[in-house]
Amino acid sequence: MEQSNIDDFRHQNRYEGRHGSSPSDEVYKKPLRTRSNGWLKWHSSCGRDTLHYIENTDLNPVDERYEWEIYCFECGHDIPENEVLFIDSEWYYEYGYDIYEQTFDSLFIPPERVIELGSDPESHEVLRALKMSKVEQNANVDLIQVGTPLWDGPYECNECDKEIPARLDGMCLECYDGETTEIMKQSVNYSYRND
Repeated sequence: MEQSNIDDFRHQNRYEGRHGSSPSDEVYKKPLRTRSNGWLKWHSSCGRDTLHYIENTDLNPVDERYEWEIYCFECGHDIPENEVLFIDSEWYYEYGYDIYEQTFDSLFIPPERVIELGSDPESHEVLRALKMSKVEQNANVDLIQVGTPLWDGPYECNECDKEIPARLDGMCLECYDGETTEIMKQSVNYSYRND
């Protein structure tokens, strides 16, 4: 099963012509890899998702592959396609949705995690990044609500019943058996009381 996951993901970032000297058919021929066509993209150097196709005004295109270039608005210049991390909605809904549990359009991977992934990760690496991003975001949502009428905490750990301000997949830091980040640790160790 794992092998088929990798193969299903590979076409997104390991296609013919990705590292060539001219734009690839896969990325620059229609339909383009845009959000409306079911694609998200991140710049692997800065980690941002501020990438857009823009019209190439530098030359008279001899082929439709030369009509567009991918521009990173964070970096302020066009970038080669081999610096782009692509994820398509079809793969996401088949493999990533059960982990991230939000719509494809809501998918957010922090820039530092994108940089860590690079432009050509394996399927299991992307799934790990989705899991960590989801746990971090849910813990942050718990914290943002502290002290507001929306807050339904403090919470109890599902494993040990300890009272906590934020949850890591329903658990405190001690009971959570997944990989942790500093953001996760800060969220669950937050002191919301004025003792």
